[in-house]
Amino acid sequence: MSTEKLARAHNLLEQGKLSEAETQYREILALEPGHASAHHGLARVALASDQPAAAAELLQKALHAEPGNPDHWLALARALTLAGFPDDAGKVLAEGQAAGVLGDDSGPKAELPHHAKKELADANKAASRGQFRRAEKIMADLVRRWPEHFEVQQLLGKILARQQKHREAIEPLYEAHKLDRKNTEVLAILGSCLQSLRQLGDARKCFEQVLAMEPDNAGVHNQLASVLHSLNEDQSALEHAERALAIKPDFPSALINKGNALRGLKRTDAAREAYQQARHLQPDYFAAEANLGTVDRDDGHTLSARDHYKRSLELKPDQPDILHNLGSVHMDLGEPEEALACYREAARLAPHRIETLEAVGDLTTWADAEDKHLQALTEALDAGHLPLQEQVFAGFALGKALLDLGEEDAAFQRYQQANLCARKLYGKHQPELAIGLLKVFGGFMKPGFLEKRKDFGDTDACEIFVMGFSRSGKSLVESLITGDPDITPCREQRDFMVFGHSRLGAEKNKFSSRHLINYIRELEADESRREAARYLDQYNPERMPRTLTNPGNLPLLGFLPLWMPKTPIIFCRRDLMDLGLSCYFKRYAQGHEYSYDLAALGQEIRLNDAFIDLWLEYLPNPMLEVHYEDVVRQPEQTARTIHEFLGREWKPEYLDVLDTRQDLAAALGPAGSVDAPMALRDDFIGFSKPFHHRLEPLVKGYESINIKKTSDE
Repeated sequence: MSTEKLARAHNLLEQGKLSEAETQYREILALEPGHASAHHGLARVALASDQPAAAAELLQKALHAEPGNPDHWLALARALTLAGFPDDAGKVLAEGQAAGVLGDDSGPKAELPHHAKKELADANKAASRGQFRRAEKIMADLVRRWPEHFEVQQLLGKILARQQKHREAIEPLYEAHKLDRKNTEVLAILGSCLQSLRQLGDARKCFEQVLAMEPDNAGVHNQLASVLHSLNEDQSALEHAERALAIKPDFPSALINKGNALRGLKRTDAAREAYQQARHLQPDYFAAEANLGTVDRDDGHTLSARDHYKRSLELKPDQPDILHNLGSVHMDLGEPEEALACYREAARLAPHRIETLEAVGDLTTWADAEDKHLQALTEALDAGHLPLQEQVFAGFALGKALLDLGEEDAAFQRYQQANLCARKLYGKHQPELAIGLLKVFGGFMKPGFLEKRKDFGDTDACEIFVMGFSRSGKSLVESLITGDPDITPCREQRDFMVFGHSRLGAEKNKFSSRHLINYIRELEADESRREAARYLDQYNPERMPRTLTNPGNLPLLGFLPLWMPKTPIIFCRRDLMDLGLSCYFKRYAQGHEYSYDLAALGQEIRLNDAFIDLWLEYLPNPMLEVHYEDVVRQPEQTARTIHEFLGREWKPEYLDVLDTRQDLAAALGPAGSVDAPMALRDDFIGFSKPFHHRLEPLVKGYESINIKKTSDE
């Protein structure tokens, strides 16, 4: 029984489910207090939770119970090093060697004969000249004749690793490690290969073993930081990156990993500073440019992000990760053809990169159930060894593929699996900001309050807000509006949201209601006009007509009667079931945590509707409601209505955009969106009907939100 429970605990630990793993280990120890492996497992949980001192105590118990296991000695030395006791760590290693556990049996075996050494030198020389085929041939023969010799296995592993043949390199590197457990170079190369193959748990073990023997190895601290970031253990990743920099201050790669960890911890400005320091140290460093692109994209600076990614690819072409990111920027810019070209090239360079396979599948149709990529995704996900983030990518990719193939039940199960992983990865949705804004603005939105402020703000109506829930048809409405060449589509640019949040006293998802209440109460007419001018001068200085569709603007529209009371607003609505399921089937990035749970999704849609109802009742701005179903079934009539509402001339050629990208439109699933004009599909209306029996949590979540109006003055 304990064997099965131990295996289950180890599996949970590898998946990053620390609390569940800890429970399993403690249950074992309740039955067998001296169980060495359970103590060791608990120590790994403690290390993953940044508690090295606690880990050291647990490892001492494991060592007491099983003194002949070298892993306990090495892990204890590692924990002591992290806890700030490197001298004690050295003593542990010395004691382990004196006890014979880390002694002669872990050292290299007898030397090779002279003629074999000559062949070894020839292979090494051939590899140094790039003659890898010749080097491999020599080494294959040597391994056949001298498999028990460390030098042979080590060199074969190194030659394979240098050619990026990471999978083939693992076996000889493992053999070399067994022949000399104290050789840190072999462990470091083995860890790098495992990391490249996304076997992150095993890579982590290799790097930790190196650091237990070489606590001041800056390179391995840096590699471990990269692995920990991939495992979403960003605080630990930051500590190892900073340790690498303390040992080796001018270390651009460590600055990149420091920036990655900081970005994972939501410290964007500090991350950008780390990337800039790396670029300063090495001006032609492709990784610095790429990561500057990523933080710019995070902050909504899409064009700047594109330029950084292109610069990175100029410095080092054929980077699948950066090609993928550039593709995503093209998607942000409404350039799906360019995005697909980037994704396909990234997939050619890295055919097993799951995120890229998902991106290609989103923009194409899966037509063959025997497709090798589809089978590879299924095998990888079902094997259970993928990191949580890649489980999310694979689950959504398989959901789209199975939906394309008409396997609805299997598709829903994959989407459900993917969303469950996403919840574990990103956590629960926190709706406090939206609820707080609804209460405050709802308290103010009374006719008397607005009547007193009817002379507030700038009457310029250059901005056009197209508002609604994600997947409600905002992009379709925008394409109908921006068929007029004089109107610029800004899609989901964050201009108004960023400006509005700066007036909330907001920090992350929390804000001071008192701060907002005081701002609204104390705002005078002249200052309201200055606020409007500040916004427009910063984001639309030429006062050009443009559309804004970011859903994050919706809760902030209460500022419009104070700043821009003539700005038109178009609200988009859609059937609850279709809307909810299209969101559930879409893999959103972090920040849309509500979409991973049907009940939370229903609640968020209800809040969205509550804001629309509030604004329709009280805002003085020109407002229009449109429904997704009308846009799709009657595009010309809807477009005429919208242009008449905006006071702009209607021309039939504005609908020409709906004849574009027909192949792409046909390939998209019901969750697909490219924020670009394309042909319409009426088969997405009612697409949720086969799934209605699964959507009860969505409906209950929607009905669970009881919106009560509050009054502040």
